[in-house]
Amino acid sequence: MFQIANSKITFFFYTFFFAFLVMIVVGKGYVFTYDTHSYLNGFTNVQPAYTIFLYLIRKLSVSFYKEVTIVIQLIYTYASIIYFFDTIKNEFKFNIYINFILFLLLTHPIYGSYHMCNKLVTESMAYSFFLLMLASIIKWYFFKKKKNLFLATVFLIFLQLTRAQFLSVSIALILFVFYIWGFKELKRNISLFVLIISVPFISGLLEKTIYGVVHNHYTSRQLGNVSLATLPFYLSEFDDYKLMPDNESKEFFICVYTALEEKKLLANQFPSNFSLSEVHRYFFDNFPKIMNQTIEYEAKMMYKGKEKSFAANYENTTQIIGKTIKPLFLARPTKWFKFFYVNLSIPYFSVVPVLLLLFFVLFLFIKRNKKVLRYQSLVFFFSLLILGNLFLISISTHTIRRFFMYYDVIIALLLMLMLTNFTGIKKYIQNK
Repeated sequence: MFQIANSKITFFFYTFFFAFLVMIVVGKGYVFTYDTHSYLNGFTNVQPAYTIFLYLIRKLSVSFYKEVTIVIQLIYTYASIIYFFDTIKNEFKFNIYINFILFLLLTHPIYGSYHMCNKLVTESMAYSFFLLMLASIIKWYFFKKKKNLFLATVFLIFLQLTRAQFLSVSIALILFVFYIWGFKELKRNISLFVLIISVPFISGLLEKTIYGVVHNHYTSRQLGNVSLATLPFYLSEFDDYKLMPDNESKEFFICVYTALEEKKLLANQFPSNFSLSEVHRYFFDNFPKIMNQTIEYEAKMMYKGKEKSFAANYENTTQIIGKTIKPLFLARPTKWFKFFYVNLSIPYFSVVPVLLLLFFVLFLFIKRNKKVLRYQSLVFFFSLLILGNLFLISISTHTIRRFFMYYDVIIALLLMLMLTNFTGIKKYIQNK
């Protein structure tokens, strides 16, 4: 009788909160961002999953596609949140107060200042696939059913077809599966493990195939050269043109360097008494100007009129930028690592928690065959997810908030699972 009453309360709560979110999303309306144009036009400088989604909606709803898009985004995002929330509620048995906080945290990207479901970009789709993947992994951890691990793999493929930043999840998942199975179990489940290892290759192949069919150019956006080249260009000196591998890349470097110099977007333009944090802050604040408006723009101008399609132009752009990355990095690796160090410290306000988490992961890996914590392998996996995302973003782009909002619930869960190891605190967190 209590369970029936409890299920009714849960249903009414979900319904009431959904009505609240509908008012928020409808009241805000649709929002176009810098990348929306690329998705609407099916350009190859973005992952294809969201492009296909928008294409299908536009075909079905024509003039009202923008309004229809944000409504559908709200529905599938909220459904994914409920599925994930029910999973952690059932398996971890947190008390009602912890569950309520986790639910508010899960839905915050919708009702908070970011307005995820209102934006015609990938975040809502990526968030949904991310939560579905996590729910499948948590279920596999508790029940050890191979279908859950297979589903997690499928969701991860879709996730990487939506946002390249989730390539780091593959490494975390591989290490997590090995952490639980070990060599003997891996041998017995070798086909599934090979599938898990192959996820980045499968998603990359699917991406190339999709754009090959649509644009006749088999290209992938998984790791964009332009984002990787941005910091090396910011740190560059004019004489670095001598390091370029051929005349074309030398010409390109000089064009970019000159443009950056005119716009005062070079680190060497700061007086010598400026601190590293000040020079880094300028890079952080002007990242789009350096990357999109200068490096990428100059690369496109080199091939303007030479290629008929955007896909061909983008492929050439990616290749010419790619030639500059290694020589520019090797020109001053120490400076690059100093900026990387500062990048690591921004999302969590200091590099200290990052280093502590890194040492913690290494400790858990060493203790793989010995139980030292409750939920030990999940704690290991959640820690890997946080570190993998942080390191990938810190290497490839500026560490802005929207790249880390997916992991807020992971941090909260990690904290809760760690606290369950303390008997005096556990009773305030879990019902069991």
